[in-house]
Amino acid sequence: MSATNPPPGEGEALIPDERSAAEHPDGPDQPSAGGTRGRGRPRNPAIEEAVLKAVRHRLASDGYARMSIADVAADAGVTRPTIYRRWPTKIDLVTAAVDYALSRVVPLLPPPDSERSAFDELVDVLRLLNEAMTSPDGGFDMISATLAERKQTPELIALIREHGIEPRQAFLEAALRHGQDRGEVRDDLDLDTIGIMLQGSLFQSYLRTGEFDPDLPRRIVNTIWPAIAAR
Repeated sequence: MSATNPPPGEGEALIPDERSAAEHPDGPDQPSAGGTRGRGRPRNPAIEEAVLKAVRHRLASDGYARMSIADVAADAGVTRPTIYRRWPTKIDLVTAAVDYALSRVVPLLPPPDSERSAFDELVDVLRLLNEAMTSPDGGFDMISATLAERKQTPELIALIREHGIEPRQAFLEAALRHGQDRGEVRDDLDLDTIGIMLQGSLFQSYLRTGEFDPDLPRRIVNTIWPAIAAR
């Protein structure tokens, strides 16, 4: 870039100049040989997946302040303009990475019309959250990095709450409501508090041991079930 057009700061809009975009062609996601890219041309989902995985890894290992767009691009095997075109700011990029992790959990959730018992459904949901939290590409480590920078970048923790913690809480409350609808779970429960206890147990266990315990979700539900099961 020229001296009159310095690279943007980490918290600023990540808009490349024309020379950068022209010097870094990026395969099928770039303009065609005719020099123009047709409106509505579909983006390569493999590129987006690679970038968002790289963001999760870098956020967990480097933290938000030290996470470099150049490093993310190198890890994902793409150029910086490829990232700039999709996510104009760094916070947009992190938001998309958190949403990406959640999108992988949703298809695996038990369907609302599942014939499994409320006990088994609750175990299944908690198991999915446990696996996501301890996944190699982020999970708990990404949340920890966000908490470490909550004072310097308060919008980060708000992002994690809205796009990470609250949706997972909603999954647990939905499973509890399914149990209530089937008469297996007490109607007078404070579902918000129960959800906090269930999800919080996963965090506490990982903080204590630093290890993934695949049997933990069943043990948690076994312990709490006598207090929440319909009589």
